[in-house]
Amino acid sequence: MDIDEYAAGVSQLLYGRIDIFPNEIVHGKTKLKCTNGWFTGIFGYCSVGKLKNFVGEMTLSFYHELEQDFRKTRKHDRPTTKEDIIKGNKLLYMILQDCSLQKLKRGSL
Repeated sequence: MDIDEYAAGVSQLLYGRIDIFPNEIVHGKTKLKCTNGWFTGIFGYCSVGKLKNFVGEMTLSFYHELEQDFRKTRKHDRPTTKEDIIKGNKLLYMILQDCSLQKLKRGSL
């Protein structure tokens, strides 16, 4: 996946068309409202580790922190909480910033 595919996926998510990455969402129970109703997971909880070349150190560090939180409890026992939603949105925001910076560096924004 390159930065353009990634940015396209993020923008698809933001407009509620999430089917571009149906298999990428993993063990989160954060719920996000979109045009297709509620779905489990948020794009920020996807396999961010695969995007090491596109996201910054702080984003990867925060992602690993969230990943460790998920591993502390079984996914079926983990409740959907306001804190999960806030963290997911924070990670999504960080990813969007990183994508924008990468595109600026390449001169394609």
